[in-house]
Amino acid sequence: MRAIINGRSGKLLLSLMVILLSLMAFPNFAIFQSMTEYLGLHSLLELLSIVVAVLVALSVFYSHEKTIPSSYAITGSLFLLSALCDALHVFSYPGMPDLVSPGTMNKAVFFWLIGRSCAIAGSCH
Repeated sequence: MRAIINGRSGKLLLSLMVILLSLMAFPNFAIFQSMTEYLGLHSLLELLSIVVAVLVALSVFYSHEKTIPSSYAITGSLFLLSALCDALHVFSYPGMPDLVSPGTMNKAVFFWLIGRSCAIAGSCH
């Protein structure tokens, strides 16, 4: 236990605990009570997920000069598919403009699960 508290990681852990305890003193925020208030934050976080997935795929595809091993090509393709499914997830979320059909929670969850499955399969491959 003493090794965890000493050093940089211990200071980081202690500072995160202080921040958490100070945030608990503030009143509750109403950010998750309705979907319209949550939509902007959700879209921003999903956009970050899309950017990371595309960057992973690009780094896989451009890491070799001439030929790419098939396992790398599959990994890059799965991360590109994950980015596409995350983008479809954002557009199918209720409250967003209709893409092909009206946005429903079932459609949003479906695209989110496919995107996460592709990311997991890409990182395990």
